[in-house]
Amino acid sequence: ARVDATAITTPGAVSITGSNNSVIGTGTLAGAKVDKDGKGNLSAAGSFSINSITNTTEARATQGTAVNAGGDINLSATDSSTLVSIAGAVALNGKATVGFSLGRNIISNTASAYADASTLVSTGTDKKVQLIAENKPLLISIVFGLAVADDNTTFAGAGSVGLNWITNTTDAHISVMLRKFQDLLNAMGYVTDGRHLALVRDD
Repeated sequence: ARVDATAITTPGAVSITGSNNSVIGTGTLAGAKVDKDGKGNLSAAGSFSINSITNTTEARATQGTAVNAGGDINLSATDSSTLVSIAGAVALNGKATVGFSLGRNIISNTASAYADASTLVSTGTDKKVQLIAENKPLLISIVFGLAVADDNTTFAGAGSVGLNWITNTTDAHISVMLRKFQDLLNAMGYVTDGRHLALVRDD
């Protein structure tokens, strides 16, 4: 969600909200079985599952946007991605029995709430300006390998590997504050260095 080069004046509240709720659910299963008559030498099964979620969620006011509200001003960006992955392999009988599975899952999201070269002014009593960025990922990964031996089996092996990454970027900031905004804040008794806003009032 974004507001660029726009003027907004309202006696109420202003909310600029971006959200993402991506969901991926996958299941892979491989199986192998040879007859018990001894003719089968190798029973092998393998499964691979590779999944990724890469989102960019923004709530921003830029390019000289001017918001003057009597209520709260909220810029909120939230990502609540969910990834559920199940990978399995089952091998039965065989003189050599091998089952192996691999699961690789990545969640790499960016959630940003920011104001750049814009003014955000709330004139109401006890009202506030909020910039909130949140990443709330859920990753569930289940991998398994199973090898079942019988009387003819001389080797049975099973293995599973799960590789999972969550590499999110979460950012909330105010930058390049306009001079007139700084002057207004100073006149209202707020403290600002022209780049960052401290919501502290000296009264």
